[in-house]
Amino acid sequence: MFLSTNTKTRKRNKLIIYLEKNHCKLVREGKKHSLYGNIKNNRLSTIPRHPDIKENLCRKICEDPVMNMHYYNIALESFR
Repeated sequence: MFLSTNTKTRKRNKLIIYLEKNHCKLVREGKKHSLYGNIKNNRLSTIPRHPDIKENLCRKICEDPVMNMHYYNIALESFR
């Protein structure tokens, strides 16, 4: 798989803050991932325990538990 050197990344801390503001709670900590769940719609998403996460993966994580494009667009703006 080809990885470019200019891949955009986002900070894990900002992603977690966004998820917690949108009714997601930490379900459990694993060795390599954290599992967050949305209380309102019972959806789960895993977050890698790296300090920087690629933008495409952030997009997928935000779509999993929240499932609302309005919040997703706000999230992308807050990560920049």
